[in-house]
Amino acid sequence: LSFILTTFPFSITAMLLLSNKELLCFIDKKISIVVRTLACTLLLNSVINPCIYLFADVHYRSEVKQLWYRIKSANPRRRL
Repeated sequence: LSFILTTFPFSITAMLLLSNKELLCFIDKKISIVVRTLACTLLLNSVINPCIYLFADVHYRSEVKQLWYRIKSANPRRRL
């Protein structure tokens, strides 16, 4: 739940800010640059937060490792 709460609001807010071209056209150019910078920062934050969460939470990291090993064991690579 905390993983979703750390990524979802940032990415949705950024996408709304970047996709609203009418807003960016009607406001001043300097403010438009600030809004775009804020949106890009929010997108970057939505990418960085899961990485921090992955390395900070031992339980979550062990679940990801178990999932990776299950996928790897289900699809063994063929040797030539």
